[in-house]
Amino acid sequence: MKRPIFLLFILVALILAACGQGVSNSSGGESGSTASNSEGSSFPKKEIKFIVPYPPGGSTDTIARLLGEVLPKYLPQEQKVIIENVSGGVGAIGVTKIINSKPDGYTIGLSPISPFAVQPHFGEVNYSYDSVQPILEVYSSEGMLVVPSDSPWNTFEEWLAYVKENPGKFQYATAGSGSLQHIQAEVLSDATGIDITHVPYDGLAEVTTAIIGGHVNGAIMQPSQAGEYIKTEQLRPLVYLGTGKSENFTDVPLLSEVGIDIAMDNFSIIFGPKDIPQEILDILTEAFQKAVKDPKVVEFIENSGDTVQSTSGEELVEKVENTYNTAGNALKASGLLD
Repeated sequence: MKRPIFLLFILVALILAACGQGVSNSSGGESGSTASNSEGSSFPKKEIKFIVPYPPGGSTDTIARLLGEVLPKYLPQEQKVIIENVSGGVGAIGVTKIINSKPDGYTIGLSPISPFAVQPHFGEVNYSYDSVQPILEVYSSEGMLVVPSDSPWNTFEEWLAYVKENPGKFQYATAGSGSLQHIQAEVLSDATGIDITHVPYDGLAEVTTAIIGGHVNGAIMQPSQAGEYIKTEQLRPLVYLGTGKSENFTDVPLLSEVGIDIAMDNFSIIFGPKDIPQEILDILTEAFQKAVKDPKVVEFIENSGDTVQSTSGEELVEKVENTYNTAGNALKASGLLD
């Protein structure tokens, strides 16, 4: 009789252990932990599409490709990152494609702030600043007014005197109508009462070609795009249009240092569509924070004259909103909006 009773005890113990394990797994899932079958624990399971809403060759494209190269090693599951250039509409076409993509973390992008902070004010896009999910600020880039080195203007004051005496003659290039560079120039024009002629291009790479080729008299560019040509004395920076300076060109004055109390800052963010699950958003944020600090990425950004950043979460959401509001006020003050 002892053997059947002993076997019965073993059978009951096994049943109780199995039940206990089932309860443990069930409670873990309900508590939101990263169980093996949770949405985030297996991310990413396939390649990630990284959209650049500008043509190849510009600084945004170059930094996106560097990030795409180093990001896989910082993901929980290493997967390939595919760069896709979707240009047009001063970034709006690529941004719209990202906004309309499935919010699963597999389609994200890198862009300067202007498609979110500037273009929605004109009513020509079907999104606003809060239609995207900001993930991480990657770098800040101070806009500069630059001219060819063989131009007659050695200082901002000399340039300002010329454009005041010759309204409409100075032609400057930007990465497109409604770009932040365009707004910066218009705000400067409004503050100083000057008349300069805007020549829009589709991306900073085309702006570089235009000014180096002598097709325009000047341009609004970032240190990352103009730095190489400043160092080789092909371009001459006259003034910064934001509140900060690149460490590579500290001798260039701010507008505030030449007696003009206006400024607009420029920065670039990684973003995705709204409603990305929080687990996946956390994974992407952490991975990109590490990727931005990768020596290869840091070296390129700093050598370009830009500043590495890592703002994320609610702080970044608020920064995007504040920039949108600042741009709107500047547009109205400059007369570009009714």
